[in-house]
Amino acid sequence: NNIFVHDAAAVIVTRGYPNVRYDLGQMTLEDVRVPVMDLDDQAMYQDHIQASPDTFAQEYRTLVKRDRQDRQIFSFQHNPTVITQDLIIPESVTLNIAAGMEIRLAAGASILSYGHVIASGPVDRPIIFTSRNDQQSFWGGVVLKGAVASGSFDHVIFERAGEDYLTGQIYTGALNADHAAQLVVTDSLFRNNTGDDGLNCKYTPCTVQNSTFSHNAGDGIDFDFAEGSSQIINNHFDSHGGDAIDLSFDASKIFGNVIERAGDKCISVGEASHSLIVNNALQYCQIGLAVKDGSEPTVVSNSFIGNTVAVSAYQKKKRFINGGRINSYNGWYQDN
Repeated sequence: NNIFVHDAAAVIVTRGYPNVRYDLGQMTLEDVRVPVMDLDDQAMYQDHIQASPDTFAQEYRTLVKRDRQDRQIFSFQHNPTVITQDLIIPESVTLNIAAGMEIRLAAGASILSYGHVIASGPVDRPIIFTSRNDQQSFWGGVVLKGAVASGSFDHVIFERAGEDYLTGQIYTGALNADHAAQLVVTDSLFRNNTGDDGLNCKYTPCTVQNSTFSHNAGDGIDFDFAEGSSQIINNHFDSHGGDAIDLSFDASKIFGNVIERAGDKCISVGEASHSLIVNNALQYCQIGLAVKDGSEPTVVSNSFIGNTVAVSAYQKKKRFINGGRINSYNGWYQDN
């Protein structure tokens, strides 16, 4: 099977594993966001999506237990819980993770939820998602997928996650929301993850507040087409290999964050984004704020300290006619 792509906006390969070649014209490979999405792999999940609570209880009977009053609510049986292969939660199920739980995932194992995940622990008893042991390869990630899926994570630690290939595509974060109903993260910690992102949000209203992102190999947070109500508020970002915050096709609110020591940008605003960026401290990054590819954020009362470049606006991808435009007010610039 050979497929030749010429000046196409989107291509979906429905069956098989073809050889795909591109005539990019004015584009570069960076403009190709998802070259191949394998619908064979998506189809194999259909039975899981609509599975009943009874079916879920039977399939994972050694891993979860049912609530005695509400038979659609489940929790883990053991602490620590060890997950050796993908745990798939159907639309009809809510997984309630108790305070103090430690979830240890084997190399490549992920949690894929089409239903609801609620994880809440007090500050002295956080919930931890981590690798099965310190010597193994990194686990996959937690994925909320589909219009029914939702997640609430309070005082949760995500560490030593990588990436995973699920439902015909790659998920790059320790925590991912993909066309989901809602994701809320508060007072949580993302550290030492090796994927492209600590948290990735696509086509979902996402709120991330009062949380810490530290020493992740790629970006801290990546919002792609995040819903307009999305917010990144009062978080601390430190020591990322890529960007601390990466925004694409975005209109979210970025308020009150302290961002420092990103290997690339403190905040990257790209691909026709119109984000509102207010009262953030952007310091000691290669670039404090980068605005590119048809983006026009409003930037108010931010401080730029000790960056190699404080602010940069440019065109990166050829499919965008314009570079970046910045509406900036009351900024503070020092030692850049």
